[in-house]
Amino acid sequence: MMLTLDPFNDGKPHNYAFGVRIDEYKNEKKISHSGSIGGYRSYACTYPEHETEVVILTNFSSSGVGGKINVISDILFDKPETQTPEMNFERKDVDMKSISGFFGTYNIENVDTRYLDIYSEADTIFSEFTGGRKTRLYTASDSILFNNTPGIKISLINSKPEQIRITYNGEVRKGTKTIKYRPEIKDLMQIAGEYWSPELETQYRFYLKKGKIYGYQTRHGEFELECLRENILISKSGNINRIELVRRGKKVIGMKVSNSRVRNLLLEKR
Repeated sequence: MMLTLDPFNDGKPHNYAFGVRIDEYKNEKKISHSGSIGGYRSYACTYPEHETEVVILTNFSSSGVGGKINVISDILFDKPETQTPEMNFERKDVDMKSISGFFGTYNIENVDTRYLDIYSEADTIFSEFTGGRKTRLYTASDSILFNNTPGIKISLINSKPEQIRITYNGEVRKGTKTIKYRPEIKDLMQIAGEYWSPELETQYRFYLKKGKIYGYQTRHGEFELECLRENILISKSGNINRIELVRRGKKVIGMKVSNSRVRNLLLEKR
């Protein structure tokens, strides 16, 4: 039962079973799960066909236990390391005015839980995903921003609105400049209230505090929310990846909640 995989209600496959994730790493079946609490991280991974288990425990919250599990697995099973194309751009000074039009907020394709901000502070350029850390960028030309160490390249595309092409970890995604959604207090008040999940028989409460919207649930405690779009919110704590508001007309009557274990769990506003 624990290893049983059920599809979503729309028939799409799901790799999360009853408490464990089941997938593959380099053609090897893997059963795994991670854990975290206040500065600590853990990861347990089993390769049933090899009767081998790898466990990492750390008190370093940004240690990247998932990546380290993969490195250990490569050694145990003599798998070739995953090669990420290296970047080797040289820094060249350009007139900041020539690229200032690209400073702003971008929607990144196939990413609906984060924006990418590109901005300048004291003549230094940074990029920052919603909820992430800022990364310093350098200019290779008036159309390329980069940082060789994490392997980030951002190509600036002249268009209206401005577009970018971001390369990171071997993946390339397109971004389009947008105006960041900034809700008014009256918009947040429409969200505030008590919500009930008939499926899980659990309650969430959402409320305003110091001009921001917060949520509370008995297990997760209090968590701050950020509005990405009119009907899309994310949790800054990571307990909820995405919230999609359900409306009848303009009135909020519920929400669909998703995280790494659940997709579109319906909460009804009471």
